[in-house]
Amino acid sequence: MLALLPFNIIIAQNHLEYVFPENVQNELNKYILAQLDNELSQEFYVIVHQDYDQNLGNTYRVYVRTRSESLSEDVKYLLDNSNRIIKMHSKIIPVILEEDFKFLAFGYGKRGDKEYPIRLRIISESFAIHFKPTGEIIKVGW
Repeated sequence: MLALLPFNIIIAQNHLEYVFPENVQNELNKYILAQLDNELSQEFYVIVHQDYDQNLGNTYRVYVRTRSESLSEDVKYLLDNSNRIIKMHSKIIPVILEEDFKFLAFGYGKRGDKEYPIRLRIISESFAIHFKPTGEIIKVGW
């Protein structure tokens, strides 16, 4: 089954460039520019999360985070090895998908005699843009 995504993906040399709907892209630009005005050396990354709401149907959230010393080694690994990006203000910003956290095993742990994959969770305490597949913005902010 082919899923229709509310953003374009440009296949280029060694990476996939994500291009969000214009109004979502504009909100990303505004937020990142404001952050760059405060501290020029910030490095960002984006997490794309798909939601389902009974009233709204499928929706998406784009979380913008800054790369910091407190990142786990597993998230650093994802960022360093991601071939998904967005380009903004001459910066290349890595994109991580929700599925990276759901299905990748970040090691294994034991419970009794069974071995289980260790998964990471998305903690959504960051700036986010919540939007419909049409590009209509539902909410912007924290």
